[in-house]
Amino acid sequence: MTLRTFALTAPALALAAALLAGCAVQETPRPFGQAYTEQFQQQIVGEPYAAPTPVEGLDGQQARRAVEALRNPEQDKSPSFTQVLESLVDRK
Repeated sequence: MTLRTFALTAPALALAAALLAGCAVQETPRPFGQAYTEQFQQQIVGEPYAAPTPVEGLDGQQARRAVEALRNPEQDKSPSFTQVLESLVDRK
């Protein structure tokens, strides 16, 4: 082996050995996905967290009026946004 060949192969072999040695040391990371699993479990609401009284919401008549107002906007008696702005400008 000539000096030139040795000068080229020695650094290449040293670099390869260093790279392979880096792959040989492998740390075990913290449990992957543990944070996701904990957050998911914290979002589950079970029986101990249920409300003691039932939830009050829309009754059938209120729901029907709301749906009718959405389907027939011209029947809505409330002022439009433009009308509200005009009344505010007229006051000044």
